[in-house]
Amino acid sequence: MRSNISRSDRCRYVSTTEETSTEDLISRTSQNLLESINDHRWYSIYVLAIMTGLRKGKILGLHWEDVDIEQGSANIKHTLVSVQGRSFLSQPKSDNARRTIILPNTVIKVLKEQQLDSGTEGLVFTTSTGRPVSQRNLTRHFHSALDKLGFPRIRFHDLRHTAATLLLKVNVHSKIVQEMLGHASIMLTLDTYSHILPDIQNEAAEKMDGLFGKV
Repeated sequence: MRSNISRSDRCRYVSTTEETSTEDLISRTSQNLLESINDHRWYSIYVLAIMTGLRKGKILGLHWEDVDIEQGSANIKHTLVSVQGRSFLSQPKSDNARRTIILPNTVIKVLKEQQLDSGTEGLVFTTSTGRPVSQRNLTRHFHSALDKLGFPRIRFHDLRHTAATLLLKVNVHSKIVQEMLGHASIMLTLDTYSHILPDIQNEAAEKMDGLFGKV
């Protein structure tokens, strides 16, 4: 089911009339989602999606040999593709999509816990029988979790927008966000998240005022 929420609002799982910042709202509702599924075997999939902005196929195609727990990084070299109900591994389409990302400490922690359950060989995320996770089943689980929380249904892909929005709102440089998301150019990143930039510009102006004070 495709959401009819506008692009600028996709990252907001709920609407509100309270005076609250966008990043606070997104962060709080993301935390609510994670807390509601923290005992599910796919919990770490959601943590990766929200905290790194990786696409669903890239997450499900991740191999343990691509993850360096000690260095806190992951090489994005595979993507899981579903065609007519069958899943197979493919390589990313571009050099930008094939990349190395630095993992937040929270992600490293959940991946270490994931290793205790699944071992250190093969795919990072599998079903209870060791098969690749179906993208369709993951979407169903995602929508079920949103339904239980009373949140509107959105695409799993919109968790990618959540990650980008949070990063930009806390002033992570747009070039870094581009590299994390694997966008072909920084212009694509800026065009996609142009609705966030006015707020960032306002914050920049306020910081400049703080640097110079009264002149």
